[in-house]
Amino acid sequence: MNEVVLFKNKDFGNIRVLGDHLKPMFVAKDVAEALGYTNTNDAIQKFCKGVAKRYPLSTDGGIQNVRVIYEPDLYRLIFGSKLKSAIKFQDWVFEEVLPSIRKQGFYNNNQKYNKYLTDIMEEIYPKLPDSDYMVNIAIIKDAYRNPKEIFKLNYLVDNRTPQDPNKQ
Repeated sequence: MNEVVLFKNKDFGNIRVLGDHLKPMFVAKDVAEALGYTNTNDAIQKFCKGVAKRYPLSTDGGIQNVRVIYEPDLYRLIFGSKLKSAIKFQDWVFEEVLPSIRKQGFYNNNQKYNKYLTDIMEEIYPKLPDSDYMVNIAIIKDAYRNPKEIFKLNYLVDNRTPQDPNKQ
């Protein structure tokens, strides 16, 4: 997940996540707005123990340095929110987003995704080193756009998956 991943939710808006699947960085402003904080800086100072880093992000207005927080500070902002909707946000993050990232390496809130390709990724993901995982995510994105790429994906998956020594 070295690119910006946009999590969309009709109740909370959009949350941008950067970094990799092992240590995601959440755009602090997006999280603060979703949780009803009016001042992102105050919320970060009051609840976050980690350092909110600045990260260059390409936006419609050009490159901007946005403040990002890591997962522990995401929890702290959630627990500090006084909104009733923060419980729903917490449930969404804890029950859908984070388990999906841990299991698959990504979160897909599109219900029309290709189940076949997702099943393949869930099967081989634990067996792949990080560098191969990143390549396969790019291949899946192409396969979603072009069905002819599915064969290419299957071929690459077969060649990348470690062989079971007991089956040789």
